[in-house]
Amino acid sequence: LQANPQRPELTPKTVQLVDPVAATGVPLWVAYQNVDTVSASVPLAAGDVVMVQPGNSALAERVTVAAVRVVAGVRAFQATFTRAHDVGAVVTTQNWPYWRSTKRFDFIVVTAAAAVSAEARRKVDSFLQRVSRAVTRWAIVEPSSSGALTIGPIPSNPIVGAIPLGVFTFEMSP
Repeated sequence: LQANPQRPELTPKTVQLVDPVAATGVPLWVAYQNVDTVSASVPLAAGDVVMVQPGNSALAERVTVAAVRVVAGVRAFQATFTRAHDVGAVVTTQNWPYWRSTKRFDFIVVTAAAAVSAEARRKVDSFLQRVSRAVTRWAIVEPSSSGALTIGPIPSNPIVGAIPLGVFTFEMSP
């Protein structure tokens, strides 16, 4: 999900809620603080488009900051929420991956150099293990020619010496 698609040049801001969001459908003031409480202050501004609680697909939403204020050193912003949010929920202006799938086998296409790099493959595997369900499997592959992707032969199971199913060729999407 892209928090602020009209302003991609802006420096991303990431904060967290100090107050829960319990009321929905009405303008509500909520206090916030830096995620990293020892770094410089990250002030939100009126007009910022933010993703609230993007790590939870059931609660994630995009809202526009209507106003900001600082009272007794506590920063707060006003927005109209459609979902409730927890104390500590992340609020960010940066893009956030929004990924849902019922697929259980994925082809992860990487560059030729990354396909043979043990470190690159380790990073891809590590990321996919964190974001995928336990039943999901994947193969890290490289495109065989420009404009088309040839994957294969695909083994019928991960056992060495398995009989390949064949070769798949399809056009890359833009």
